[in-house]
Amino acid sequence: MNRIVLFVVILLLFAVAASFAWWALSLPGAVTVPYGEQEISIQSGLAAFLMLLLGGVIAFAWWILSGLFILPGKIGKSRQVSRTRKANSALTEGLLAAEAGDANTAFFILRIRRQPETW
Repeated sequence: MNRIVLFVVILLLFAVAASFAWWALSLPGAVTVPYGEQEISIQSGLAAFLMLLLGGVIAFAWWILSGLFILPGKIGKSRQVSRTRKANSALTEGLLAAEAGDANTAFFILRIRRQPETW
């Protein structure tokens, strides 16, 4: 359900952006940008499109950089969850072996889990 809603929202945003672009390109006028001793003149609609494109590139770069800063925390949490699952699994196997009266297997599992994990 969430993917459908997301698709509809993205489709609506695309439609709004397309209608804005059509409207902006139909506007008269020009934007003049001084560049050194030259002046560059472009249509106002094209200037608006380029500003939106620049905003999108900046937003994408921000997303990538913020993801790089969050990544170590996600890796640490994933490792912690993995260690917890392994410990719970070993505890379950050891308790089942002890309940079944298989002391050798229970002690073997205990020795395996007491060994420090290597990274």
